[in-house]
Amino acid sequence: MANPATTLHPFQLEGVKHLKGRSACLFDEPGLGKTVMSIYANVDASDTGPVLVITPLRNKIFFAASILHWTEVYDLAEARTQSPANEPVVVVAETAGRFDVQEFHDAVKLRRRTWLITHWAALHEQSAQELANVVWSSVIVDEAHRMRNRDTKQTAFVQYVLRAQHFHFLTATPQDKHPGELWPMLYRCDPVKFRSYWKFFGEFVETKNMRFGSQSIATPVGVKNPKALARVLKPLVLQRRKADVAPQLPPVRTTTVDINLNGLTDTYEKLERQSYIEAQREGAGPLYISNQLARIIRLQQLTSLPALIGFQEVSPKREWLQDFIEGVPLGCPVLVFTKYRETARHLALNLPHATSVVGGDTFNGWPKSVSTLCVTYGTLSEGVNLDRTTDGRVVSYVVFYDLQYSHIVNEQSIHRVHRITTNLPVNVYQLCAVRASGKHTVDHDILDALDHKAGDSGLVQSFLRRIQDETR
Repeated sequence: MANPATTLHPFQLEGVKHLKGRSACLFDEPGLGKTVMSIYANVDASDTGPVLVITPLRNKIFFAASILHWTEVYDLAEARTQSPANEPVVVVAETAGRFDVQEFHDAVKLRRRTWLITHWAALHEQSAQELANVVWSSVIVDEAHRMRNRDTKQTAFVQYVLRAQHFHFLTATPQDKHPGELWPMLYRCDPVKFRSYWKFFGEFVETKNMRFGSQSIATPVGVKNPKALARVLKPLVLQRRKADVAPQLPPVRTTTVDINLNGLTDTYEKLERQSYIEAQREGAGPLYISNQLARIIRLQQLTSLPALIGFQEVSPKREWLQDFIEGVPLGCPVLVFTKYRETARHLALNLPHATSVVGGDTFNGWPKSVSTLCVTYGTLSEGVNLDRTTDGRVVSYVVFYDLQYSHIVNEQSIHRVHRITTNLPVNVYQLCAVRASGKHTVDHDILDALDHKAGDSGLVQSFLRRIQDETR
């Protein structure tokens, strides 16, 4: 690659160098251009072998468009004239994983730059055997955190079945609970050095005996020997934060907004007392955490959309959101995240110039006629950029309508707006329900769990401890 410096940032050039010609992991924060770096690392005229891209279903068309765009940019940087002989062939697999096998193999025989894009669910299909029959120049594994569970069929297919000269693993959230979740990707990068999962687990995963009913089980709780782990990962893993490589980006400003429940307070307090009584009666057991989380969700649904649990009152959160949208500068888009698809659809019906996108919906960009986009957490978290509308308006207002107790999901959601192309500050508003008396609600317990990165069990403990203190 001669000189892509005119199109990529210096830190992106470093990422290309890290990936090019070998198996490696790129774990940068969202918004720094992992897709672009992986494409540039594989667009090399000296290697015309086929490239396989594994990406989420809704991201396939975006990845295909990126390949066509950045290949053209690469050719311009190289002063190469595009002709039918060197234009890339991009084959996008169908939903069931099927693709035009003849077109693909004809392009490979002609030594055309051939890319096949499939999605994670297709690795279960019969058509996946066609992928196993090819020796790939490279396999790009997008949103590679889906390999954290080494026991799934998808992980096993990538880890043991696919054949390639090198693999590129892209994700911003490589691990959730412990370093052992990195092992499937590391094994694929260097099968000799990382041949034993349990050896890696024993060296770098901290465990703690946790009681589940009458049993005591060794449970992974974090990192062991962090300095040694950093040395082991350094040759294969590149992981950067926006604050370090792009300090010029405008800031993210987060504001917590207290929403008074007013007329819903009595109903909320009744449900909360009932939840506490049920928890005391039930006691500890194998389903202790999941049962408590279900009760917390029921309380949060009341503050989100009372109709979710059979009440007809209007949520004070919706009233605040209506006033907020009326107060933003004319034409400025507002992105709203909620935990519940019914809430997203309800808001889209009751807010001006709004639409919703929930699981299963097709998303082809933020329409120019829409000022407010209501989405569920996770629906658009993988590979979808939300920093601009299709007509170029910059998104700088984000509302967390329902609080999500996973800090990883929260950060991913913000990063979909706060990207390398951002030129305005991103203003994030967290809506936190408050009872008429000023007392806290489950939303405050979620904020407390987020501050301490305490996870499910920490949220449950905070919730029960607060109610216990209030009933004394």
